[in-house]
Formats: sequence, structure tokens, C-alpha cells
Amino acid sequence: MKHPHDYSMKRLFTILVLLVLLTACSDLGGIGSSSSSNEDYRKGNSALVLSFMASSPPSELFDEDQLYIGIEAKNLGAQDIAGTFYFSGFDTQIFSGPPSSQIGFSNKPHAFKLEGKSFYSPEGGYNVFSFAENINNLKVTSYNPTILVTACYSYSTLATTEICLDPDPYSTAQNKACRSNDVSLSGGQGGPIEVTSVDVDPSKNSARFTFHIRNGGGGIVYDPAKVENCNPSHPQGIRPEDINKIHIDSVTIGGMGNSITSSCKPSGQELRLVDGKAVYMCSVQNIPEGTGAYMAPLSIEMSYGYRSSVSRSVKIIQTPGRD
Repeated sequence: MKHPHDYSMKRLFTILVLLVLLTACSDLGGIGSSSSSNEDYRKGNSALVLSFMASSPPSELFDEDQLYIGIEAKNLGAQDIAGTFYFSGFDTQIFSGPPSSQIGFSNKPHAFKLEGKSFYSPEGGYNVFSFAENINNLKVTSYNPTILVTACYSYSTLATTEICLDPDPYSTAQNKACRSNDVSLSGGQGGPIEVTSVDVDPSKNSARFTFHIRNGGGGIVYDPAKVENCNPSHPQGIRPEDINKIHIDSVTIGGMGNSITSSCKPSGQELRLVDGKAVYMCSVQNIPEGTGAYMAPLSIEMSYGYRSSVSRSVKIIQTPGRD
């Protein structure tokens, strides 16, 4: 006959084993869920999102006060940002330099960096940038500028999908692995310039692809070679011919990333958006016979300059009795 103590020990051992197994399963589930949440980081059509911090700047202040500006910046896209803030909309003579240990904003650009969304950073980069200036004695009873903060930066979009390549699309064979169909891409690719769909037009041993591209981010897109011109104080600025221009870096097909960029139209790899949209057509030739229909990755990478801005009106009041 076994001692009751033996049953208690056996029961305790069983409970411990079950706890270990449950913990292991929980850990495995955590890894799986983390991976699942991270695999869609190239989604959305946003990049830099700017906003003013509450009461920074305030709606009203006296000229004996200091003007503080707090900018909340988020990078909701899949690319890192190395950009520049520009401040405009006010008379720089009103200000006389920042308070001690503060960063001024008048007459000076400010570089900034924010990491993009990734497997290891699914939320993207976030930071708060603070600036301040002393205010000179006003010679008028009040001054009402609109503080405009403009952010200029380079960005890129990588759109990847899978299409069916069929060397003999007119064959009536019923056992094909896939059929050539148009592809709809929804939700963006982690950047304001996005591919919304790809039309696939197959023919004997070849196929043509039409990319439908648009600016879905709400900001201004311009020639990536003219990022410095984005400064509101630049003597030339962004000219009309620079706006809505993007650069096609590459178009590849197949698991080995074979380039088909040279086949694309318009040629020259420069593409202009009209009413925020454009089409770009590429083709692949000499699809080998004897392979049958098969799925192949298709990718397009685009680079561009982008401008985002926020503004807030401020009323600076002359302090009564101040000379």
C-alpha cells in the first residue's frame, strides 16, 4: 500500500509538467503572433505624419513671453527618413534668438531622422522636436502670424506581388498550375506612392504588365533630385515641372530578380502623375516553353521627394506698459 505522501508528490509532479507545457505553448503562440503582426509592416500609404503638441505654440501670448513650438513626428511608412524641418510664415525680426539651452527655429533649417516600420519596429519611428525663440518688443498692439512647419525628405516605395506567367495562355489544358489574371493591391505598400493594381495581358511566350500608381498620402510629391528646393525660402523652390514627378528605380520579375526596366514605358524611368495618378507599362519576353504556367514574383521600386506640413495661427500681444 502506497503512502499518501507518494500520491501528493505524484500529483505535484503532474501539475508542474502541465505548467511547463502550457508555458511552452504560450511562448510558441507569442512568437507566432508577433511574427504575424510584423509581416504586414509594408502596408498603408502614409510616411511622415506631423502635428503640434498641445498649446505649443499657444493661441495667444505676450511679447514678454517666449514662443515654444513642439512638433510630434511619426514615421508610419516602411522607409527610414532623413529630412529637414523649415519654419516660415513670420517676420524673423520679431524674434531675437532662442532661450538658453533651447533650439531656435527662425531663419534656420533643422535636420531630423526617423526610422521606418520594420520587422523589429512595427510601429515605426516617433519623436517630439522642441524649439523656442525670445520675442522682441512689439511696436504694434498685436501680431498674428501663421507658423508653418514644412518637412522635406526623400522616400521610396517597394511594391511586390505574384503573377502567373504562362508561355501558352491560349492553350485549353485543364491542369495548369495557374491562370493569368489582373492583380488588385489594396492597403498600400508602406509609402505615400502606391501601386493599386497590375493588369496582366498574356500572349504567346510573353506578357505585358500595366502598373496603376497613385499618390495616396495627401502630401506633395516631387522630383527626388530637387529635395533641397523644397525649402519655402529657396530662391527657385519646387517648380511646376518638378511636382508630381517620381523615379522608377527598378522593375524585376522572377525569384532571381531579373530586371525588365528597359522594356518599360514611358522610357527613361521618369514618371509624372496626372491628377495624382499614373500608369507604367512593362513586358517580359521569351517565357520558356515546356515550363507550363507558374507563379512568379513581380516587383517595382520607386523613389521620390515628399513634402508634409502643418500650420498654426498665433497671436502675440504687446505687453501693456512695456517699452
